[in-house]
Amino acid sequence: MDCEPEQELDGGDHLIVIARVVRMSTGPGEPLVFHKGRLGGYRDTDAA
Repeated sequence: MDCEPEQELDGGDHLIVIARVVRMSTGPGEPLVFHKGRLGGYRDTDAA
């Protein structure tokens, strides 16, 4: 993912950067998911 910074905001002890995505591509492998403070994978569930 290639981005161009659009705006920088003061976040106290952090700098918040708002950027515009200018180019994006995908590669092999499964997506990485961050949820509830943990990293994991994505599993599609079929609610039949």
